[in-house]
Amino acid sequence: MIQQESAATINAPSAAASWDAIKIEAEAWALEMWHGPNLYSSFLRKHGTLPNRAMAAAIGKVMRTRVLASDGSRQPQR
Repeated sequence: MIQQESAATINAPSAAASWDAIKIEAEAWALEMWHGPNLYSSFLRKHGTLPNRAMAAAIGKVMRTRVLASDGSRQPQR
């Protein structure tokens, strides 16, 4: 029989995952404060992660700017 405390520990998110989610939420909030709600900030809030390279390129093209992708690059490339 698994103890209830052990099961809760297994299902708890890691500290790194929680910190990443906080950073993403903070970035979305800052973007919305400076530029108003937009496609990129909406993506960050909805998915809680940075878009992959292809999705970041599509978002950037629509917004006519470069956005940060999950691999650390700014998309779309110039």
